[in-house]
Amino acid sequence: MSVTIYPTARDFLAAVQTPLEADEPLHSLVLGVCSHLARSPEPPQEAPYLAAVWDRQKLLLAAMMIPPHHLVLAPTEHADPRALLALVKELRDSQRSVPGVQAPVPHARRFAELWCQGEECRFHRLRRLEILALETVLAPRPAPGHLRVATQDDVSQVTEWLLAFQEEALPEEAAQEETRRRIPEIARRVVEAGRLFLWEHGGPVSMVALSRPTRHGVTLNMVYTPPPHRNKGYASNAVAQLSQRLLAEGYRFCTLFVDQANPISTRLYRAIGYRPVAEVEVYRFQPPGPPNPDGKRI
Repeated sequence: MSVTIYPTARDFLAAVQTPLEADEPLHSLVLGVCSHLARSPEPPQEAPYLAAVWDRQKLLLAAMMIPPHHLVLAPTEHADPRALLALVKELRDSQRSVPGVQAPVPHARRFAELWCQGEECRFHRLRRLEILALETVLAPRPAPGHLRVATQDDVSQVTEWLLAFQEEALPEEAAQEETRRRIPEIARRVVEAGRLFLWEHGGPVSMVALSRPTRHGVTLNMVYTPPPHRNKGYASNAVAQLSQRLLAEGYRFCTLFVDQANPISTRLYRAIGYRPVAEVEVYRFQPPGPPNPDGKRI
């Protein structure tokens, strides 16, 4: 068993893309992000950490970390508990800082336990997600309005909604000043790229974006409807129509990540044809808390 570190996303994909594509919807995050990095003419501000654990020629585990984001693990069908140990050892030996981990259940928690074992570190679960994939759209009950591509005139509205989306779906990230500072730039880029769509009914009432295309699939994200416009079918129709458009363009499937703490969203997506692929957990690592009355760290 060996751990290989790759200097670029292009090198990483050349090694791991084929085995990860054996379960492409499950590994759409790693494949999609690295495909974007490999195509981008501008290198990231900080070099990503890209690693793979091999048993001879057999891929056991791929790992990606784009600072300052969490480590993302992609275990294959050949996953072996020793692969996590090997990766933890490599990260420790290279003195990497790991703020947290995201991986399918149960690999995320096992990595968290190994990472904090014997260290001044504790972990807690931020969220439990479900990966959904769709190959055939089930048309929802029609809603008034239509889907359109966002334009430069919509950037201010998209920025406002992205901030609200972060505060509602990812409050711990929304509380960080760096995240709030980057939202306007994210809104501008996704609109300029033609990847942000709005459901229009007397003005924009809901939004959805496409992201991280892989060889055969694409991810939908940034699904948000302001509270006054909810329960009217806008999001269902926006997601269904964009999904159908992407399938018509040649993608075999679309994926979505949904928070299991939000069962309403899960029901919405399943009703239009999205089906569960896997459950994923996200853990954050922190220094230990202050001593309790017995003198033990908590």
